[in-house]
Amino acid sequence: MDKVNSDPILLTYTKAYKQHYARYLKKKMTQAEFREWADYALVLRQRAYDKVLTFNEYECEIKK
Repeated sequence: MDKVNSDPILLTYTKAYKQHYARYLKKKMTQAEFREWADYALVLRQRAYDKVLTFNEYECEIKK
């Protein structure tokens, strides 16, 4: 848990994942939509680690 709390990129990813998973569980999002978002979120996270995206850009994009 310390790794998550000390890494803002991973913390943001974890929060967004939990929010989107809750939408899926409440049937506000289909399984296909959730999988598509999850794949997109992994790409975004890697782009943030590679410094292609700034943290603010990453934070805005992953919440969509």
